[in-house]
Amino acid sequence: MSSYRVWALSHDKIDPYFNMLMSKWLRSLRYGNSYFKRIDPPAYWGNYHSYIFNILNGPGTDIRLATLSEDDDVVLGFSVCQERCLDYVWVHNLQRKQGIGKALIPTKVDTYSHITNLADEIFQYYKKKKTPIPWKFNPFY
Repeated sequence: MSSYRVWALSHDKIDPYFNMLMSKWLRSLRYGNSYFKRIDPPAYWGNYHSYIFNILNGPGTDIRLATLSEDDDVVLGFSVCQERCLDYVWVHNLQRKQGIGKALIPTKVDTYSHITNLADEIFQYYKKKKTPIPWKFNPFY
């Protein structure tokens, strides 16, 4: 893999990336979480689109992108945080296990609001190793 960089996406620069952020978040949550998969499709797509839209456009939302160092149009992953809460992190499946996800998460995070089956597997791995996870789950943050 080429080198990558992680950078903050300011709200005045979100437009070129907005549809990608929305699409990846909606699809990966829908198909990567057994609970969300059970929601009636029109209810999920309509309501969750609005929910994510509000988070992405919220004041103080911290959006970070991991892109190829030489081309910011090639997005390898992203994270979305509000204050100390990680709302979502996504890394392209071919780029996983390279530290990109960790690099996208601000050190101030102590809470997370969304979880996929893959994230749950990671948490279960730490639980088996008896390594405490310092974050708390709060979907109502």
